[in-house]
Amino acid sequence: MKSFRKNSKAKECITLLILALLVVLPLFGLGHEGAFGRNFYPGKRIVISIADQTIYFLEDDILVKAHLCSTGKDSTPTPTGVFSVTSHMPYQPSGNVILYHLLWFHPNYAMHSLLYDPKTQTWKGADTLGRKASHGCVRQANHDAEWAYNWVPDGTRVDIIEQHFELPPPPPEPYTGGHCAVGVPSPAKTFYFAEGTCRPGFETYLAILNPSGETQEVEVTYMLGDSTTRGQNVVVPPASRYTISVKEFLGEADDQAHDFS
Repeated sequence: MKSFRKNSKAKECITLLILALLVVLPLFGLGHEGAFGRNFYPGKRIVISIADQTIYFLEDDILVKAHLCSTGKDSTPTPTGVFSVTSHMPYQPSGNVILYHLLWFHPNYAMHSLLYDPKTQTWKGADTLGRKASHGCVRQANHDAEWAYNWVPDGTRVDIIEQHFELPPPPPEPYTGGHCAVGVPSPAKTFYFAEGTCRPGFETYLAILNPSGETQEVEVTYMLGDSTTRGQNVVVPPASRYTISVKEFLGEADDQAHDFS
């Protein structure tokens, strides 16, 4: 099988790197694209939804925990936007009450516990969780505030949004079984690769990477087992991967016309 790149607009020869070019998997399919198909935020992140009155804690865009909170009343709203945790404070007096496990994300606002009244030795605010009730800070149940205080490092991103928060879809399940071999170690104009097949029970994929900053055209020539050839042209966007399912192009049959190199 021969594959090469052509682009009349390119001033220089920017070649394509073809990764894992012959992947023959008995009875296992790898899927066409490895990307999640969505925006992905690595590391820890907090999302506070005013509509939900809920705080979501995510790591690598996977939900770790969610719990109710109380954001600011309409007259004293919690600011929306993108912030980050600037500091931890174990406790702080605020008027006649004491706040615990504060996570500051704004000069004037923090996530914290319920309100402790030292005169009556009681906690206030538990009955308002799930509703707007604060002066702009974000209240949590005491055990939730302590958990967040210990889980979140300084610098963690905090998104405060007005609308309902849609949880990111889970990542795809890891693939089990099969075999993957690197087709070539470096870019070039023309590649020749070993045999593949579209017979029943096998799946062959061509994974093509375009590392350049321009759209590239790729021509793939399949030299079939019956001594004929078939050609396929694909367009690969800049800095992108394109996966060809050979069986979708050549079809499936248990004969030499569906073996190729």
